[in-house]
Amino acid sequence: MLISKIRGLILLLTCLLCSPIKANELHHEDEQAIKQLFSQYMNHYNHYIRDGELGDIQQLYQPTIMLMSSNNAPQSVSAQVFSQQVTGFLDGLKRQGVTNVKWQSMNVRLIDNNIALASNLAVRYTQSGDVFNQVGATYMLYKEQNAWRIASFAVHTHTGVKSL
Repeated sequence: MLISKIRGLILLLTCLLCSPIKANELHHEDEQAIKQLFSQYMNHYNHYIRDGELGDIQQLYQPTIMLMSSNNAPQSVSAQVFSQQVTGFLDGLKRQGVTNVKWQSMNVRLIDNNIALASNLAVRYTQSGDVFNQVGATYMLYKEQNAWRIASFAVHTHTGVKSL
């Protein structure tokens, strides 16, 4: 009886001590998955700038997303409508000479097991490799069925990007 209780106590302590390790592993996996999402996001942007095709970018968004900027009040739109808006936006960048966009920084923080916040800095380049401009964007992400997707975001000045 005593041996059985000791084994139970050892098992309980092992579970309690190993839980933080597992939580950190999951945190790292989620952070990597979110960074991969943003990598795919930028690949879609650059593919459109280069080849005129956006691809299936809708898979990176929740079915309805909320967006805002200092020039546009918050609005919720379907991922499909937003994708159409993205092509117009990217066409405008192309007309201004932008040929490539890269993330300079991605700051990700999990705020719950299926909710994350990201504050990213994008740099837009011209054909000659000169910096056209920098822009910040802060995203809310939601994990559903083991996939992270963008739920909302705000576009802002590059100085508004924060380490999380």
